Amino acid sequence: MAAAAIALRYAESFIPVAGQFAAKPGLPNIITLACMYLFSFKLTALYLAVRMLLTALLFTGLFTPAFFIGSTGAILSLVIMYAAKRSNLFSIHGVSVAGAGAHNTGQLVMAGILMQSSELFNLWPLIIALSVPFGLFTGFAAAKLLRALKNTTAGLRPL
Repeated sequence: MAAAAIALRYAESFIPVAGQFAAKPGLPNIITLACMYLFSFKLTALYLAVRMLLTALLFTGLFTPAFFIGSTGAILSLVIMYAAKRSNLFSIHGVSVAGAGAHNTGQLVMAGILMQSSELFNLWPLIIALSVPFGLFTGFAAAKLLRALKNTTAGLRPL
């Protein structure tokens, strides 16, 4: 699962961005969502830790600002998605949107702390607005992946 997420992260790096604001759809989160619906919270958290470390080693650098910004978003997203899923109030699509919003908020907070600036928070409405389509896309892709796994994998059941 981590290898698939790393491949998606690599593919995502080819998506062009305009200016300094680098909004990306969060393709590796398709795998995180799938893990959340297939495995326990502990296994999903372990997967996420491995993914974060591999991403840092391969792309951003370990213990760099990008590592801390991305990790903060990923951890907050995991916690919020888990809570949303456990509440049974949201479909996988809603869980994904909640996770996208949490991820982007976590990144913004950590970037503000590292830059010692509150000016970044002016971007929060835009970031939350972008969380909806990106979260829906990720949710639909994860749902499709889970259906494909269910149809092709004998005996694979959620823990």
